[in-house]
Amino acid sequence: MNHKKLYLIPVPNKITLFDIDIMIRTDDKATQELHDSKYYGCFQGGADGREILLDNTQNDKEFSDTFIHETLESINGIVLDSRLPHNTLTIIGHAIHQVMEQLGIRFVKKPKITASRD
Repeated sequence: MNHKKLYLIPVPNKITLFDIDIMIRTDDKATQELHDSKYYGCFQGGADGREILLDNTQNDKEFSDTFIHETLESINGIVLDSRLPHNTLTIIGHAIHQVMEQLGIRFVKKPKITASRD
């Protein structure tokens, strides 16, 4: 069994890409919107601003993977004019998530410092 430390990093309320603020919502309303659409996460944006919605019912490992994926979606939308196909972003996101897990880093919805790996 692997007993390495796992650093749990709370997802912030906002990230910034090239001076563009992206709000991050993990509230129950965001989760309900996602459940209605059958998604675990979503990047959306327009004239009103940009935001990432994350399903707060996922376990920490799934939540971290979804945060990474939606961050890539936001980079694709803002920086690359959505040129990368969704499947490519999914593969890259899973790869980054695997590396982060190997490094002992996980993004979570609850403020924590360390815990054991799943």
